[in-house]
Amino acid sequence: MRFVSLILKLCLGLTLCAAPAWADDLVLDASAGAPVIETEINGRPVRLLVDTRLPDIAVINPAAAQRLRLRRVPLTSAAVGLDGESVLQGRIARPSIRFANGEQKRLLAGLFGVNAAARADGVIGPGGLPYDHVTIALRQGPRAAHAHVIALRTADVWEWRETIAGVDMTITFDVDRRETVFSRRAAERLVAHGTLAPHGAVSSMPFIIGVSITAQPVTAREGFSVSGFAPGPALAHTSQPLSVPQDADAIIVTGQSENEQPPPVNIGRAALSACSHIVSDREAKTLTVYCD
Repeated sequence: MRFVSLILKLCLGLTLCAAPAWADDLVLDASAGAPVIETEINGRPVRLLVDTRLPDIAVINPAAAQRLRLRRVPLTSAAVGLDGESVLQGRIARPSIRFANGEQKRLLAGLFGVNAAARADGVIGPGGLPYDHVTIALRQGPRAAHAHVIALRTADVWEWRETIAGVDMTITFDVDRRETVFSRRAAERLVAHGTLAPHGAVSSMPFIIGVSITAQPVTAREGFSVSGFAPGPALAHTSQPLSVPQDADAIIVTGQSENEQPPPVNIGRAALSACSHIVSDREAKTLTVYCD
C-alpha cells in the first residue's frame, strides 16, 4: 500500500463502483511539476491536479466542494492513513465528472477539512482518468530513446512492487516533488541495512492531501537504485532522527507479517531527470518510462 490509503467504510452493502468506459489518449505537461487537467463536476468547471501517487479517486478542496454543492454519500466515511496511522477523517462524495474527451464517470471523491491542492480545486489519481493511454511529459521535446517497461498490478493504480534489502516495497512515481521519499518502515530497514544514511535534521513538510509529515534527509549508497532509478536527493519519513547501527558486524533481522502492507517508496523528479515521458497503457497494465 502507498503512504496514504483512503479507507472507505461502506455500510449496508452500498456499492459505489461503476463500469468505466475508456477511450482516446491524453497527454499531460508535467515539465513544471504535477499537471493540472480541466474537467467538469456536476456541470461546473473544475481544475484537478493529477497526483501519480493516488489510486482512481479524487479529493476535492473544501471551498470547491461547497461551490460544486457536492452531496455526501450517506453512511460512508473516509480516513487518510499515514504509515498505518489514521491522521485525517472525512466524508465521501460520488460526483459526476466529465472529461475533455466527452467521457463522463462517477468517481469516489474524498471531502476533508483541508485543501488537497494549492493550485487547483483538488487532486485526482491518474487511474481515474478515462483514457486508454495517459502520457506524462516530464520535459519538452521528443521522447527519449530507451524504454523502461513497468508492470502494474492494476491499471487503476500506478504502483508496483519490488524487493529491496530483502523486503517487499510498494513503488510509485511522484512527478511533483524533487526528492524520493521513503516511508518510515522502508527507511528504517534501509538505514539498518546500510543502504541509506541520515545526514540532516528532522523537519516538517507538506506531503499529500493536506497532510504534513516529519522527514529527515538521507543519502543512498553508491549504486543503489529503486526499480532502476537512482534516488538522488531523498527524504525519510520519521518522527525522530534515524540512527545508524554502531556495530558493523551486527546481524539485523526483520520480519513482515502476512497482513502487513509493503512499505511505500515515492520516486521523485530528480531520479527521473534523464527521462522524458511516462506512458500508461490501460489494456496492458503497464507504465513505460522513456529515458536517455
